Amino acid sequence: MNNELNCSLQTFKDKIDRAVTEKSDLFEGIGEETGEHLDHLISTVGSQATQINVLNTERHQVEEQLQNEIKVLQR
Repeated sequence: MNNELNCSLQTFKDKIDRAVTEKSDLFEGIGEETGEHLDHLISTVGSQATQINVLNTERHQVEEQLQNEIKVLQR
C-alpha cells in the first residue's frame, strides 16, 4: 500500500515537473518546490474558470441583444 502511494505521488510530481519544464513561462517567479507549482496550477485553473464564466455571461448577453435587434428589424 505504501509503495502504491509513493508511486502515485511520484507520478503526480513527474507530471507537474513536466508541465513546469514544458511551460516554464507560466511559472516565472514561482518557487522551485513541487507544492508551490501545484498551488500555482490550481490558482491558474481557478482564475481561468472565473474568466470562462465571465465570458460566457457576456456572450449570452450579446446573443440576447442580437436577438432583440433581429426582432426589431423584422417588424
